[in-house]
Amino acid sequence: MRRHWFAALLLTVAILGICTVAYASTAYCVRINIRFSGNLIFSKYDVDFYLNDLKMENLPHGKNYTGRFYAERGFITLHFYEHGSKTVHGSLNVEIKGDTIISLSISCHEGRIDVYNVSVSTEETQHDGTTGPAEATKQPVTVTAAPSPSPIQSAAVTATPTERPTVRPTSKPISTSASVQSTATRTPEPPLSKATAMKVVTTAIGNYMSLDVFTDDGNNYDANKFHSYSECEKMFTVYSEGEWSITSDGKGWRVEGLIIKDKDNRGFSRYCFDVRFDGENYVCENGSAEGARKLEWLMSKDPSKYSYDDLSNIEWNAFCIVSPAQIKD
Repeated sequence: MRRHWFAALLLTVAILGICTVAYASTAYCVRINIRFSGNLIFSKYDVDFYLNDLKMENLPHGKNYTGRFYAERGFITLHFYEHGSKTVHGSLNVEIKGDTIISLSISCHEGRIDVYNVSVSTEETQHDGTTGPAEATKQPVTVTAAPSPSPIQSAAVTATPTERPTVRPTSKPISTSASVQSTATRTPEPPLSKATAMKVVTTAIGNYMSLDVFTDDGNNYDANKFHSYSECEKMFTVYSEGEWSITSDGKGWRVEGLIIKDKDNRGFSRYCFDVRFDGENYVCENGSAEGARKLEWLMSKDPSKYSYDDLSNIEWNAFCIVSPAQIKD
């Protein structure tokens, strides 16, 4: 009886050993290079880097990071959280098909972490055990914050005997705010330069601030009274140009956190816009404005200390349409 038990034990060990070898053979080495774009004044928080729901590293603000881990074939999700809190968040979904090198950049903002300049190269393993040619994917990705994200429960995390984390992905991609596809794509340059977009935004803000651009009854904007760029740039000083990035469709620019100081010392205000050219005029879309008497009030996370104005309705905010003549030097 004991002999049968011992034989069964040996068989079990052999089966487990085979399974372990087979499992280990499916784990690919993933190298990651993170360029951390640091801020000089605001949003200088550290970032916690997660692989699915496993914390990998704490990234000191502005310090680049290079590391590696092991993952099975399938989709993984890279998460970036404000250190000590998961309310400020950015993430990236990547498909693993072989040994992989991931390069990306991150930057911190109030309320979100951007992930961009993503590059993924893969050496894919064939069925006969050989490796095929490297596959490269490069595309800029901007990831918005995911408020109060819940932990991802669908990916099981194990460890190899060398204590290197191995991720066993699900059969389906994990839903995230951005993903890298296997086909090479490249976002084209917008049809307007960043300098032009800055002029457009400056002109829109100047007319937004002006009190002499309304009809006689004061109920509507009068486009004939709108000021030019050369007039608007004298109304305020730019305290911070904010963060600029190409929009996801490649047709314009997105500016976040542009801060200006009123030259009449009425306070500070912060703006966000998408800027594009529609073939006839420049348009500032998806805009918002926040204002406060003091800069520290504007930068606080207490909404009771600053005002907020939704500028996304172009029909109500005609100053968001800027003609080429308005920004002509």
